[in-house]
Amino acid sequence: MNRAPDWADALSLVLERVPVDPSQVIQGQPSTGEMSWSGSGGSSWGVWEMTPGIMSDVEYNETCIIIQGHGFVTRMLAGELVTQELQPGVVLTLRAGEETRWEVTTTLRKVYHLAA
Repeated sequence: MNRAPDWADALSLVLERVPVDPSQVIQGQPSTGEMSWSGSGGSSWGVWEMTPGIMSDVEYNETCIIIQGHGFVTRMLAGELVTQELQPGVVLTLRAGEETRWEVTTTLRKVYHLAA
């Protein structure tokens, strides 16, 4: 984990991408990139992106803001399977252990905060 910057442009950060674990890939050949920093009290925050494709994931307690790209996230909310559109400006709260399906149509970038 990196030392937290005093200032950073989340859209311009260069993120090293790695292929998504094959066990998580549903369609395509998505890759992800991330840069993260330690926060106070054991929390962390960072910038994450995913290239086009579909993958499954299991989440942490996270609040994020989509800053670039387009896609959809599908998850269970109040016992119902819900698909939410992701585009710049969307704020999303994910819960620890929540199973999600990320379908990215245009490389998606988010700024996130993980609770301790």
